[in-house]
Amino acid sequence: IQDTIQSIDRLLENTNYPQRRKVVEHCVELMNSTNAFQLQLKKSVGDDFPFILVLSGVVPFTYNRQCFHAPVHIHIPQYYPIEAPQCFVKPAQGMAIPRNHPKVNSETGVCSTDIINNWDGQQSTLLHVFSSLSHVFSLNTPVYEVSPSNTLST
Repeated sequence: IQDTIQSIDRLLENTNYPQRRKVVEHCVELMNSTNAFQLQLKKSVGDDFPFILVLSGVVPFTYNRQCFHAPVHIHIPQYYPIEAPQCFVKPAQGMAIPRNHPKVNSETGVCSTDIINNWDGQQSTLLHVFSSLSHVFSLNTPVYEVSPSNTLST
């Protein structure tokens, strides 16, 4: 655990996360419960916050009694944990997001769950987000395989 804490802390040392300790704590909690995520800093759109922490990985879910893994990115905003993380389904090649998915925007991949929509900066964690995504995806699969006849050739 100490190695994980130190590596996340080093990754964030040149960022402007006001509650960096909380960011590290919640990332460690998630990574200790699943090894399905990697951390990286990505260039941010805002000038005053040049980098954003992104957790890239998969969320396991059971659909029709079969286990699947949905590729997701979880973006940690500058004012986390006061602000909720943003979650995106990132379909792999040959996959797509179903149109009219009740919790995932088929155009942007943005995920919506009760935990994210009713975020409580004092009690909500990344592990809660992970669990809620798994539950939501089990009710309605967030990705499906695109048949070769439905793809465009270039």
